[in-house]
Amino acid sequence: MKLLRTRPCTRAEVVSAISHALPEDMGDEQRKKHVSYLLQELRKEHRIRPDGARGNAKWVIGE
Repeated sequence: MKLLRTRPCTRAEVVSAISHALPEDMGDEQRKKHVSYLLQELRKEHRIRPDGARGNAKWVIGE
């Protein structure tokens, strides 16, 4: 959430920003799936929303 408060970010940017906080035994694919899960949970809570087309969407703070 701190990162998204500063600027809109792609899913890949979120993965790289929080990868240090994820378990070390997670592979790259698992990290991506876990971040996707977290983003979707925040979206369901209306805290964030995607902005743009699916492949190029950036996540922003929900309004």
